[in-house]
Amino acid sequence: MGQFESLWRSAVRYRHVTRDLQPLVRAVHRDLVERSPALKAHLEELLAFLASEPGRTDANCCAVDFFFSQCQAAWNELPRPLQLLERVREVR
Repeated sequence: MGQFESLWRSAVRYRHVTRDLQPLVRAVHRDLVERSPALKAHLEELLAFLASEPGRTDANCCAVDFFFSQCQAAWNELPRPLQLLERVREVR
């Protein structure tokens, strides 16, 4: 099992996330690991989905929060503007 699959299973567990969520999270995770310049665009796409009517569910938001909390070290190495997005979650 790959790193993404392991993190994904751990984050989703029993939650009933929507089908469209996994490819969005996978794209952000890949970009995060590879330090891809596409990270900002994919992150914006994920956040837009989570703010949309079909994406704004407790299961989706909890799964994404848990998934990326497992990748905290990778966020710390990003440029400051992208790090601040993660910090907003910590303040709440």
